[in-house]
Amino acid sequence: MTNIYKGPEAGIEKEEAEKLHFHSKTGWKVFFFIMVALEIISLLSLVFGEATSLVNIFGEIVLYGLLLLGLYGFAFNKKIFVRKFWFFMIFVTLLWDGYSMFYQLGELVEDKLEAYFAIAFLTIFWLPFFVFLTIAFYKYSFRSPEIWNQ
Repeated sequence: MTNIYKGPEAGIEKEEAEKLHFHSKTGWKVFFFIMVALEIISLLSLVFGEATSLVNIFGEIVLYGLLLLGLYGFAFNKKIFVRKFWFFMIFVTLLWDGYSMFYQLGELVEDKLEAYFAIAFLTIFWLPFFVFLTIAFYKYSFRSPEIWNQ
């Protein structure tokens, strides 16, 4: 005898259904390409601009190379390194960007009015990028089981 109150059962298992689930990250892919373009512009301005220290150039290349690699992994559902590494990179990013902002702000600003404009520009333009990058690494570290359980 069949139970008329029981719902129908699918012909596929739960694991197969999760594999069929397509998780589109189009917005994160666009963000990745925007970050790549901004990093290329930043590197060109560092290399061909005024004389900067090799530490800044090396840090920019290594750190943002890793950040773009992690952002690529998250946007395109690729497992790169381990989860804890990307959680650690959240704090490294915040420290490096804080250092580079205050270092560059200290070199470029000559009076109070320029300082106010520089802070307003950083807040309006760069802060959203920092927030989205932090969210991406948080999601890559903790909210992406479809990537890490492959």
